[in-house]
Amino acid sequence: MGRRSTFWFLLVLLLTACSAGAGEGKTADSTPGGKLSLINVSLYSSDSTKAQPELILVQSNPDPLAAAEKWTEADSSIALPPVGSIARIYVLQFQYPAKTSTESVHYFLLADNKNNYYLKRVEPRQIADLDSFAPEDKEPILEKSGKEGWLSVAPPGFFD
Repeated sequence: MGRRSTFWFLLVLLLTACSAGAGEGKTADSTPGGKLSLINVSLYSSDSTKAQPELILVQSNPDPLAAAEKWTEADSSIALPPVGSIARIYVLQFQYPAKTSTESVHYFLLADNKNNYYLKRVEPRQIADLDSFAPEDKEPILEKSGKEGWLSVAPPGFFD
């Protein structure tokens, strides 16, 4: 009896481990299936006493949302600029309604001193939540996301 129950246990364990998961077929960079419904824009700001990044804009107008989806499809990969040249670090949260919940995709958006913009999709765990922000926090924040895989993008039109 011991061998038989062990066999069945291992078989069930193997079948469960190999069964299709809810996220199967989606890559880490794929966009959720729904239509973009909202963008939350947050900014790391040293001029604020609030927790960082601080929410500065909620965009829900259809025209800017449609433009934002196309904007994230830039394909000109570029290395991360020197941290000293980065003027602003934004966190963008794109929200897509699903059947019973909302799926989110997160991005870092950097603006340098020459008003060039850089975009990278990140996981929520890569976004540092801070009590306050100082310029010396830029490097540790960006180290979490890595120096590769950044895209050079046009200035975002949905900030208006």
